[in-house]
Amino acid sequence: NQTGVGVFVQSQWNPLERLKLINSGRYDHYSDYDGSWSWKQGASYLVPAIETLIFANVSASYSPPSPQDLYFPLFSNPNLVPEESRGWETGLEKSFWKDRITVSATYFHNKIDNLIQAPAPFFIPFNVSQAETEGVETGISFQPCPEFATSVNYTYLTAKDTGNNVRL
Repeated sequence: NQTGVGVFVQSQWNPLERLKLINSGRYDHYSDYDGSWSWKQGASYLVPAIETLIFANVSASYSPPSPQDLYFPLFSNPNLVPEESRGWETGLEKSFWKDRITVSATYFHNKIDNLIQAPAPFFIPFNVSQAETEGVETGISFQPCPEFATSVNYTYLTAKDTGNNVRL
């Protein structure tokens, strides 16, 4: 049996009409692990001349292993430790046709300590001491009317175990 309790706070400030600054923090207390702070800071700006949203975020997070990763019969590891990560992203979003079509692209980079990995064929999770992920996410969404929406997304991702210099 595991329990977790969290408290979250967020602020948004618009110092200029098209500029938003967001700060957030979260404290989680876990029954089986130390308590931890996660946070995120971000900024976005809607460029007037081209009506395009540009944004950037930086964050840190903490994630304990799931009960399944710890205790599922034959496919678990009770010695797992929580993941901790730091990352950033930047991107843009542009809408067309009275906001019915939106295209977006985001570049991201993360450094992760104790990444929980469960590779095939045995799917037994273990911690990777240090890992990095980076890539680009792109998408297009279409909403011709309020009752219907669809989207297509693509992510190009590279993931590397930087402690052993191998691809994940």
